[in-house]
Amino acid sequence: MLLGEMRGADSPAIVITPGAVVPRIACSVERRRFIERVIGAVAAIHPLSAIAGNRPHMTLGLLPNVSARVLLTQFAPLQQYLDRVLSTTIELVTAPDMSTFQRRTLAGDYDLVVTAAHFGRHAQLDAGWTPLAIFDPAIRALLVVRKDSSAIGAPDFRGRHITFANPVSLVALRGREWLIAEGLQPGRDVSLVAVRRDDSIANVLQRSEAAGAILSAGEFRAIPDAQRSDLRILTVIAEVPGFLVLANPNRPVPRAMAIADALLRFDESTAEATQFSGRTGFTKIRPIEAAELRSLDPLMSETRRLLAAT
Repeated sequence: MLLGEMRGADSPAIVITPGAVVPRIACSVERRRFIERVIGAVAAIHPLSAIAGNRPHMTLGLLPNVSARVLLTQFAPLQQYLDRVLSTTIELVTAPDMSTFQRRTLAGDYDLVVTAAHFGRHAQLDAGWTPLAIFDPAIRALLVVRKDSSAIGAPDFRGRHITFANPVSLVALRGREWLIAEGLQPGRDVSLVAVRRDDSIANVLQRSEAAGAILSAGEFRAIPDAQRSDLRILTVIAEVPGFLVLANPNRPVPRAMAIADALLRFDESTAEATQFSGRTGFTKIRPIEAAELRSLDPLMSETRRLLAAT
């Protein structure tokens, strides 16, 4: 599989399709209940049209925290697993940036999404999306500097620039909170700058356009080895919840339940789960608790504000 490009209403949506060639672009009781419901869901996910060679189709929207090509590599094992166990063609789709992705999520452009926890809660509250599962472990938010940087702590960034890979990400929100807790008021004591779409965190740091960068461990892992070797992690500033998987509220409920059960069984799929873990750092998919979702509510006002501004 290679990457294909499909044009949406405002900007390109990156779609992973077979054979497309394009230019390069920058058990508990709960578990048993799920399984019992799968029997009723089989009819929904194995229609007669599939027997005739017309398989059901679903789009899985992926938060663009890294490039589309990296997302393809990371999520191919999960795509293959769901395609197999659900007998459904799973199409991986992303967007040019996080804000566009979230707006398309709220508009119902995808059947399923894998997204940041605060975006997932936002989609649940504002558009009725159904949380199915969460990835473990939690995501580490990192403060990264050049290897030759003399910085040893937050005070060393006073009067300087810090850049974000994704300014509307949950890691960025927690990063701002960390700076304030360390006595650095953004816009007064430290300047926050976003990386342009055609640039990268590594390049910005190497050109000394910023003294540090706040990004997730996954985003740091996605930096090419040759560039990552010139950087170092100064500190882990926070841990944020892993990505959520949510189902479109306008799709059949039985199918959502079947998908949820398949996701919860993913860590039993051996080779595919092992590949996914090695590529993403996520080791488990589990049900998400209501209390975990409610814990994100204090971030909703800022999330909406940032999305409106971008």
